[in-house]
Amino acid sequence: PPPPPSSPPPPPPPSLLETVGRRLSLLSMQPITGRTHQLRLHLAALGRPVVRDNWYGSEFSSEDSSFCPRLFLHCSQVILRDKLKKVVRVNAELSEDLQRVVQRITNVKQ
Repeated sequence: PPPPPSSPPPPPPPSLLETVGRRLSLLSMQPITGRTHQLRLHLAALGRPVVRDNWYGSEFSSEDSSFCPRLFLHCSQVILRDKLKKVVRVNAELSEDLQRVVQRITNVKQ
């Protein structure tokens, strides 16, 4: 059998960015169970909901809409095995709209 996929490198430490009166963190996270909304629910429980999360972070949603057009959640990589047990990796860059958000909130701090 083919070897299991190698573990991804550890994520970089979060970058803290200041905007709209509260701290924001750009995080690299890896879900454990695959349960629906796992990351969103856990972040909201910590008092740090995902930007524009109308379901779990509604307290900040209207503020977030001033600088972010949609839920700021991005899957950068998926690793799975196909029917032949071959490891398949799919990578995706951050979309242009979310890249613009990062640029905007980074510039707020300066």
